[in-house]
Parts: sequence; structure tokens; C-alpha cells
Amino acid sequence: MGKLVCIILLSYLIFSVISYSCITDLKDHKVYTDQFATFQDIGTSYKGNYNDGHLCPSLSDQRDSKKEIFTTTISSGVVQVPSAIGLFEKEESCSLQDNHVRKQFAGLVLTPRLLGLLLFLLLIGFVIIIQNRRKNHFLLLQIQKKELIIQEIHHRVKNNFEVVCSLLALQAAHVKDQKLKDSLHHFQTRIQSMNMIHQNLCQGYHGEAIEMSGYFKSLGAYMLHTYGAADKVLIKYELEKTTLPIDLAMSLGLLVNELLTNCLKHAFPNGLRGTINIGLKKTPLHLELWVSDDGVGMGDLPGITDCGFGTQLIHLLAKQLDGKMRLKKSVGTSVTFEFQQPKAVL
Repeated sequence: MGKLVCIILLSYLIFSVISYSCITDLKDHKVYTDQFATFQDIGTSYKGNYNDGHLCPSLSDQRDSKKEIFTTTISSGVVQVPSAIGLFEKEESCSLQDNHVRKQFAGLVLTPRLLGLLLFLLLIGFVIIIQNRRKNHFLLLQIQKKELIIQEIHHRVKNNFEVVCSLLALQAAHVKDQKLKDSLHHFQTRIQSMNMIHQNLCQGYHGEAIEMSGYFKSLGAYMLHTYGAADKVLIKYELEKTTLPIDLAMSLGLLVNELLTNCLKHAFPNGLRGTINIGLKKTPLHLELWVSDDGVGMGDLPGITDCGFGTQLIHLLAKQLDGKMRLKKSVGTSVTFEFQQPKAVL
């Protein structure tokens, strides 16, 4: 709206200036024309007087007043020659002014065309601005519509995950076999780790990407609550602010979920207190993820080197991401993954 007002004011200002110039030029031309007509009348009058002064009188009068006529003619010529010169100069000046006025009239003939061209260009610019605004508004509405659709999809996926988790919990409550119950419980935590991805996307849409720091903290708190270890195990986070695409974030979430499960199940037996460290660091070439604990260590207990489903899932996810895994058992257990930057961070 501001641009439209500026264009209208500019057009009005230009039109006013050109109109004032045209009116002024017409007034000047009228003055010059009147002066030129006056000078022509003076010249005509002078010419008549000059011819009358040189009419030949009768022969008898010439003889009687020869001396008088001669004296009068000489004195009249002396007086009228300077007047004739001044009149000639005025005629020349008037002729120059008339030529100047004619040139101005030639310019005034082009002025309406230039004014029309200027108004036409302003009209084209105004139409282009209106069209661009409409296109931008349409694109903005389309983007907002797609964002709402994507948010709705994530919301429905989250609800579906929650239904599955509830069914697994309900089924585990009616199972008497402890191993089967533990298996159902593990599946529930894995599904919940994926559910948290869509839960974060529902809370705030930032494109198809997840900020990993908040996600890992939520996952850690959920795992402590699920295994009832919040009062004896402390989780420390060394997380750089990193945003990853959904597929990669979900894979890393499953990795951390499996590693936290191993730590909470095996690293702190018999109510032993300890600390778990979760870290994520981004370098120009790699993305490094690690989970470590200061517990009793793996020893002969089942863990990352056995052939259980959790171990197979860890190796499968690491291979899928072209990652390298390093295992340390010096103090407690430490597992580190290193992924190539092109596939790890988009």
C-alpha cells in the first residue's frame, strides 16, 4: 500500500510540474508575439514616414526653398538614422525570441507523449508489484498449508506409536514368563524412542530435522524413569547443538536407547550408584557419538559383544550409517561411534 501511494504522489508531482511549465511557456509566447507585432507596426510606420519625407515637391517649390529643404533633409536624416538602427536591432532580437518560442512549442508537442509514456511505465510497475505480492502471498499460504499437513502427519504417527506402546505394556502385564516380559518391555522402550522424534516435531515444526540435544535429554530421562534408576544413576550430557534429519535422528535414538538399556541393566547391579555419559560432537568431517558408564564393566555379562537382538540392532544401525564402532572396557564400558559427515549431517 505504501508503494502505491508513493507512485500516485510521484505521478501527480510530475504532471503538476509539466503542466506548470506548459502554462508558463504559453504565457511567454503570447508576450513575445505581442512585442513582435508592436515592432512590426513601428517598422511599418517608420517606412511610411521615411517615404513621405522623400517625396519630390514641385519644381517651383524646390527652387524657392532649396536651402530649407536641404537643411531639413540633412537634419532629419541625422536624427532618424540612429532610430532606424535601433529598430533593426529590436527586429533581430524579436526574431531570435520568436525562434526560441517555436523551439519551445516543438518541445511542448513531445511533452504529452513523454507524459503518457511515463504514466504507462508507472502503470506497468504497479501491475508487476501487485502480481508479485499475490504470488508471494499464494506461496506463503501453500507453505503454511504444507507445514500444517506435515505436523498433522507427525501427530498421527505419534498417536499410533503411543497406541502400540500401550498395547505392549498391556500385553506384558499379562505375561508370566519373565524373559518374554522383558522382551516386550524392551520393544516398548524402542518404540518410545522413535515416538519422541515425532513428539518433538509436533511441539515445534522446524522442517524435517531434529535438534539432538533436547531429544537425547528427553530420552535419557525416559529411560531412567522406565527402569526405576533415577535415584541411583546420574546421566551427564556432553552435547553440541546439532540438527539432524529425521531418519538419522531416529537411528541414533535407537542406538542410544540400546546402549542405555545395557548400562541400566548390567553396569549397576545390586543398587550400585554411578554415572552415565552421553556425548555428541560434530567435526568438519565426522559426527561422533558416545555412551559410557563407570559401572562394573561388562566382564562375562551379556553386552555389546553377544548375539542378542539389541546387539544385532546396534551393529545393523552402525553399518547402515557407514559408521565405525569402538569399544573400551578399561573403567566401566565406553562405546563410541564415528560417522562420515556427508551422511551424518545434512
